[in-house]
Amino acid sequence: METNLAHHSGKSRELPLGLQSVCALVLATLADAPENLERFLALSGLAATDLRASARDPAFLLGVIDYARSDEALLCEVAARAAISPEAMGRALARFSEPQVQADEERDVWIDP
Repeated sequence: METNLAHHSGKSRELPLGLQSVCALVLATLADAPENLERFLALSGLAATDLRASARDPAFLLGVIDYARSDEALLCEVAARAAISPEAMGRALARFSEPQVQADEERDVWIDP
């Protein structure tokens, strides 16, 4: 999985992440630990074979965001995968849960770690 680092200026980087990109990071992180992926699938009611098709559904994507926000260990792992601080990742995930974002299927969130 490739992470798009758009800007590098001095000490900090800004990382543009769209809703689908963040969800892909979360799902890839879950896939690294099969027991975590199994738990997510059980809670979501999906089978592993349903993930690709579900990734087109904004409601599913927001559910993935909510799931990541509710699990601090997962949030930290996703942040490490994206090479940003857990706090910055938490702020980005929170922005996706805002009402305006829910109206948009894909919206970039700029994270300044």
